[in-house]
Amino acid sequence: MLGDRDQDIVKLMKQADILFTALTGRREAIHDLLVSTTTMSQELQALVRDTKADLAPALTQLDTVVKTLLKNQDNLDESLRLMAPFYRLFASTLGNGPWFDTWIVNLPPPPQLGGGR
Repeated sequence: MLGDRDQDIVKLMKQADILFTALTGRREAIHDLLVSTTTMSQELQALVRDTKADLAPALTQLDTVVKTLLKNQDNLDESLRLMAPFYRLFASTLGNGPWFDTWIVNLPPPPQLGGGR
């Protein structure tokens, strides 16, 4: 009975070999990932340890800035809304080429330097 199934057993063993080869490859990839993650974790710990004195004040200042921006979000939104026409016109002014044309009303003349020569 077993002799009749020789081809099936050989086919099953070949398929098992393919499966074990794929599993071995995945095991190696996971091992490499774990080794790299461990190395990165150690380097990040060293970075945090070495820069803790610098990072703590910077993070505190960042928190203060974020709170201030959140507190003034409505004012910032309104400022951007009101500045939109100016930005549109200024962008049109700069669209003339590598120079820009502008007109400043009531600008006093430049001072005379060097005794008027």
